[in-house]
Amino acid sequence: MLPIRPVRRLQSYEEHLDFYRYSATAITRRAQSPYAHMRRKAASFPYAKEADIEAAERFAVALAMVLAGSATLKGLAEQLADPTASQALNRRAVENGNPEAVHVKAEPGAPVAEYTLEIRRLAAPQISRTAYFTPDAPTTIRHGLNRLVLATRQDNKELQWLSGENMSHKTALTWLKNSINAADRKVRASLEKDPETGRIRLVLEAAASGADGAFFLQDLEGNMASATGLLIKDQTAADAQFRINGGDWQFVNDNRVILLPALGLQLQLLSATTSPAVFSVAPDWDHIREKLLQLNTAMDVLEQRLAQSADYLNPRFHRELLRLRETFPPEEELRDSGQLAELAALLTGGHGLIPGLLALIREMESVPAEELLNRDNSRYKRYANYLASREWYSQLPHQGLLLNRFL
Repeated sequence: MLPIRPVRRLQSYEEHLDFYRYSATAITRRAQSPYAHMRRKAASFPYAKEADIEAAERFAVALAMVLAGSATLKGLAEQLADPTASQALNRRAVENGNPEAVHVKAEPGAPVAEYTLEIRRLAAPQISRTAYFTPDAPTTIRHGLNRLVLATRQDNKELQWLSGENMSHKTALTWLKNSINAADRKVRASLEKDPETGRIRLVLEAAASGADGAFFLQDLEGNMASATGLLIKDQTAADAQFRINGGDWQFVNDNRVILLPALGLQLQLLSATTSPAVFSVAPDWDHIREKLLQLNTAMDVLEQRLAQSADYLNPRFHRELLRLRETFPPEEELRDSGQLAELAALLTGGHGLIPGLLALIREMESVPAEELLNRDNSRYKRYANYLASREWYSQLPHQGLLLNRFL
């Protein structure tokens, strides 16, 4: 008997199918040839006669469907098992009893508790306004050189202007607006017009709220600041003042995003309170139930695909999935569950659902595809022969193709 020698390794499943189909056709043609009696009897081609190519395709489709379902389930399970603060079980929801006073956001992992918030005042920027003036009327600012200083907590800027005779209020206020905007970005200057009378005034506003944004104007020479009324503050710069649960008063220069890392909270102050505002932080059950519903749906899909492929696939994986689900309560019970610690233990504990699912899926993804097949199925044996014949074959004259294990 001639030794079997390697000829080539087939590169793809499709090429392999074509190879066997061609071989089976060639044997059939030789057997039907009028010169067949002049040859030795054509050697049988066992795989072409015994192996079920369509069954192999069904095996491949079943495996692909099961592994796709397990990949989806794995992604959801990893989200629930994520040890970082962003995992689904750490999500928090806020029930705010005073939405007109404060907006509250709870970070993942924030303590579950009820809070009282007192807001004594909001942070405010300084605002100074001149009186209203008729735009074309002669200005009351002294003719000649005018010098004034714009002072902030960080810097002082000196402004100079030479006022001419018969200069209008509009010209004077426009020069002052442009000079302040060019001198310091911490103060914004603009002109306002009264829609009814047409008169104008200059408005100065700190770019930032809080006491650090305070500013003032002072005449060094002339009467530019005093004659326009800019020495009077319409709104004083102030820090917000609030406290949580009757603790120490806290001061911040902005109402928009106040971070309280010790409590895992973000506050946006909206108005001062006459009585404490009350809000509570609780597990985000809507989000948790949504994730659990997705998990249950993914388990249903994988279970159905394993059940539908029971003839082809190893039943051990289906049994293991059913065993894991036995300890997990149905969805209708989870809707009434208020015990986060119990649910976390049930899901992510040492013997919880998530570790079991991940271990099962890792095994399904790591073993060779043949290990996922049902070895007791008669078609599996044909499929095993199909796999074994992929690497070795030899070409013999007038004999067709003889495969290893069939000589």
